[in-house]
Amino acid sequence: MSTTLAQFARFALVGTIGFLTDVTVLVIGMRLGAGPYIARVISFLCAVAVTWLLNRSFTFRTGPAMKSAEPLKYLAAMTAGGAANYSSYSLVVALFPHEPLAPVAGVAIGSIVGMGLNFAGAKWWVFNA
Repeated sequence: MSTTLAQFARFALVGTIGFLTDVTVLVIGMRLGAGPYIARVISFLCAVAVTWLLNRSFTFRTGPAMKSAEPLKYLAAMTAGGAANYSSYSLVVALFPHEPLAPVAGVAIGSIVGMGLNFAGAKWWVFNA
């Protein structure tokens, strides 16, 4: 298996953990009254933090020394995919406002839409040796 393909497989696994983090924080935020859009911003930031730590140590296996700008570069890279993700999420929530599972479905669809952009940004910009 090529290095890029192996990294993409690990990236997808980490993305699954990020998805679970995203949905969990989203549901908790909504139950606490944040609303589906504000809760989504908070859940996205939590998922970015979790996936940064996992992608850094597992997917791209960077050493213990971290460049000081790496977390901000990662957030910026994930924001590109996050914009596509959030747009897809918002569309699903707007189209199905009375469907209780619409936010969860929106996160799932958005995650798939943003994954390619996120992988490219992480591999070739953030963790590029």
